[in-house]
Amino acid sequence: MSEEKWVKVESENGKALRWKEEASSKKQEENSIFIGETVEGVYTEKRTGLGENESTMHMVRTEAHGLVGIWETAVLTDRFEPVPVGSEIKLKVLSWRTSKKGKEYPDFEMQYRKPAMEVAGKKATDEIDVDALDFKA
Repeated sequence: MSEEKWVKVESENGKALRWKEEASSKKQEENSIFIGETVEGVYTEKRTGLGENESTMHMVRTEAHGLVGIWETAVLTDRFEPVPVGSEIKLKVLSWRTSKKGKEYPDFEMQYRKPAMEVAGKKATDEIDVDALDFKA
């Protein structure tokens, strides 16, 4: 058996993101964070089946705020669909719209770029001299 010390694995849930600076309730104020109308970071995972409504949350690691969760909406379902986990994203509120029922909701622009794959310190875009590689059986 290894003599290495055991390392405790901590869970990081992050804070839910809200799109308006003013929270709609005390509970929302305590459980969410407003960081502006643009979010940039790495899309780390899609969590499904959350809460009593079986909702979906997209997790994004930001440089300034750490891990944040973005609750899925009808608009965001479409925006996140083509984005692979691990991609860098930039999600921006373009405007606020009003539904037929009079409820206000944000419309978004999503941009993403796939991360550069690295193999043994080389990016996928770097030239690798295959003949110089040492393959051991």
